[in-house]
Amino acid sequence: HVVRNTSDWEATWLAIQWREEAAPPLTGVDFKQHMLVGVTSSYGGCSGSITITSAERETTPTGEGWVVAYQVQDLGAAPGVACTADMKPVVDFILLPASPAAVRFVELPRLR
Repeated sequence: HVVRNTSDWEATWLAIQWREEAAPPLTGVDFKQHMLVGVTSSYGGCSGSITITSAERETTPTGEGWVVAYQVQDLGAAPGVACTADMKPVVDFILLPASPAAVRFVELPRLR
């Protein structure tokens, strides 16, 4: 997800949660200076995690952009623990300098 303004945030919020709630305000985020970049995934009751590991500028033949690398960790069930079918979002967001440049997401090998 690339969030460059409050309208982007409202649309992103609807995409990452299952309840029809208004997006919480992003206090402290000045979209004139920053953009919010995030990755999301969904898991059952034995949730894993997702982490943005790096965000770097890149130069491509079509211009400058961002490369955001992230990694998913599958926790799985601990011995003797039953997982449920309850789906919950797993998210990680970071702030980057405001930019109209493209953002490319790269998934690193999963941790198990």
